Amino acid sequence: MSESLEEVLQSIKNGKEPSCCLLYGEESYLIADALQRILRTLLPEGADDLNCFRMDGERTDVESICEAVLTRPLISGKKAVVVRNTTLFASKTSTPSLPDDFLTLLNNDPPAAARSFMNLLGGMGWSLEDLRHGDGGNIPAEVWDRVF
Repeated sequence: MSESLEEVLQSIKNGKEPSCCLLYGEESYLIADALQRILRTLLPEGADDLNCFRMDGERTDVESICEAVLTRPLISGKKAVVVRNTTLFASKTSTPSLPDDFLTLLNNDPPAAARSFMNLLGGMGWSLEDLRHGDGGNIPAEVWDRVF
């Protein structure tokens, strides 16, 4: 089911909170703004810090996300679990991509560049072993060219 942001906010105001929201798109500013609007509507003032669990999907495994979802809120009321940049929905047809500024990222934040590259490999179902020979190894050339 796809709903507009305004429909989701109105639903929350009417007491019908969604169990899960997926925010996606090209404009990170718009996604951040939508998230803040949802959290402000969902959580009582002051509860955001205590009842909102924020996680980086690139650094957090599925088990930790599930644990956060199952953990009771710190204060009574609603709770939110926010997972940014997750690869849970990636597949071979919609793989994570290397950032446009990958070389800059590699120079300024090598661990983040490595995570980004490993996410791409994992999304394609590849491993470092597939790259062992330096020529793409077990990866067909036309697939390698399309991805990179």
